Amino acid sequence: MVSRTPMQNRKMEIGRGNRKHKHWRVTLVYNDNEIFGRVFIDRDRAESYAARQKKSPLVKNARIEPAD
Repeated sequence: MVSRTPMQNRKMEIGRGNRKHKHWRVTLVYNDNEIFGRVFIDRDRAESYAARQKKSPLVKNARIEPAD
């Protein structure tokens, strides 16, 4: 059995494990292998941002993934 601290018990009682919305991380990889990331709440905005960035000749790769 795992013992929890009082703070961990309190967090479980409050129910902070449930999010109101999902987060999406857009990761950009530039031609010089520099990595940049940005987090969005709305997947549509994340997709439009990634599509806009992919048009740039400086961006090698752009991907969307769920953020934890």
